[in-house]
Amino acid sequence: PDETYLATAWHLSWMRGVLLATICWFSAPALAGFFSSPGLIDLLRLAAFIPLIQGLESLGVLLLKRDLSFKRILVIDLSRETIQTIVAITTAWLLGWGAIALVAGLLVGQVAALLSSYLVHEYRPHLYFSKNSAQELWSYGSHLLGAGVLIYAMTNLDDAVIGRMLGTEALGYYAIAFALAGYLTTQMVKLSNQVMFPAYSGIQEDTARIGRVMQQHAHLTLAILTPLAIGAALLPEAVVQLAVGNQWLPVVPVFVVLLLMGWLRGCATVFGPVLMARGRTRAIHKMKWIEFLFFSAAIVPFVHFFGVIGAAWVLTAVYGISLTIHLRLVRDELKISLKPVFAALFAGASPALAAGFFAYIFIWTFSGALVHWGWATGLVFVAFWSGAVLARDRKFLRDLWSMATG
Repeated sequence: PDETYLATAWHLSWMRGVLLATICWFSAPALAGFFSSPGLIDLLRLAAFIPLIQGLESLGVLLLKRDLSFKRILVIDLSRETIQTIVAITTAWLLGWGAIALVAGLLVGQVAALLSSYLVHEYRPHLYFSKNSAQELWSYGSHLLGAGVLIYAMTNLDDAVIGRMLGTEALGYYAIAFALAGYLTTQMVKLSNQVMFPAYSGIQEDTARIGRVMQQHAHLTLAILTPLAIGAALLPEAVVQLAVGNQWLPVVPVFVVLLLMGWLRGCATVFGPVLMARGRTRAIHKMKWIEFLFFSAAIVPFVHFFGVIGAAWVLTAVYGISLTIHLRLVRDELKISLKPVFAALFAGASPALAAGFFAYIFIWTFSGALVHWGWATGLVFVAFWSGAVLARDRKFLRDLWSMATG
């Protein structure tokens, strides 16, 4: 893109930040009233500055992502996360700020990211604004913006319903289960998707090559995602105790369901970057409407009849629908058979599936005979999984290593 295009994009970015900040600021009293928590007003109004600061970040970050220069992007991520953590812990521990310390940490961390974004890349915004460039950006980005709003609504509507119908304690359990499942599943493949979108964009006209790359992406994603999900599902109590302590053990049933949700979401992210790179943002927007309508219709009755675990099952069903639609859209877009991709998905998942089966048999057989059967089960799972990977995926691992080092 030329300088006018980039400058126009930067102006649209800060305008969006102002809009989001304004909405957050003026909706704070209504949101606080919805949760019957007057203290939320100040927290939300402080948080309103976060999208405002995000909108001012340099577009050099996006240029680095386009060029796959993730080494310099790491500087931004480290600065944000480090400063955020230090400020949140310090203000909570030494000053006793409580919940406001978390928002203060997010705010100061975003300031650090803003400053870093101008240090890692030479791009500087100018005052140019092109109507034609804005229209082109809007034709692509408006559907992503709409999809983003719907995703935000879905990821927060369940919290709102649980908090309103079951109270803040139940919401706390649900939030912890969701966070743990997310970190163990989709967070692990988030980085690969940041890489795959610009990579697919570079070959967007070569559908045969996209199909081959998608097979490798599917194989690698399932090879990482499946053992994490199955391993955590075999020993959920141990994972929860290790991560957050014994007091959170009631989240175990919800955590197990959300592991399945994370696995499905991770599978869907194999195909999302393909649609983005091919410019099918309108189809993505329509897909999110289907998911949102199902979610909004099901969440209240399921929470009413089944409680927190009902919300988890609704979210899991949504991502099952999302995966199905992703598959159909990619097949129709590329006009290729997805059988090789399905084979790659199974190849990536099968070692962990086999290891999980043997580990489950081990639990069923020896759980009453061994004192430390949980640790023994984990060792059995890792041993079978490692053996299956070496037996089945040796060539795939050699190819990955040669690509990484060559």
